[in-house]
Amino acid sequence: KGEGAHTKPYYITPMFWDKYATQEEDMASATATLIISLIGLCTCMACLVKVLSYITMNSNQAMLKKAARMDPYFAIIVGTCVTLFVQSSSITTSVLTPLAASGIITLEQ
Repeated sequence: KGEGAHTKPYYITPMFWDKYATQEEDMASATATLIISLIGLCTCMACLVKVLSYITMNSNQAMLKKAARMDPYFAIIVGTCVTLFVQSSSITTSVLTPLAASGIITLEQ
């Protein structure tokens, strides 16, 4: 083809997309997608908590307790940095939940 030739853009059609779908079909597919995503989210969060519980139970608890006794203002800065680094407050909360459940840190900390 020549240098100035215009080619037709190539579009990928989503697997479950139907141009002429009814509102009921759209609602059914949206509901199914929501249910699948919630199951996936809950499964991943449960696995994350189990893994973090295993890690905290098998790691050096003295080191974790020493880290938990740091200056509160410095702890806020560290927590903010960790949350920014992983870009998710859910992950930070999931890390802290097993630590609080095992008694390594208190709820006030």
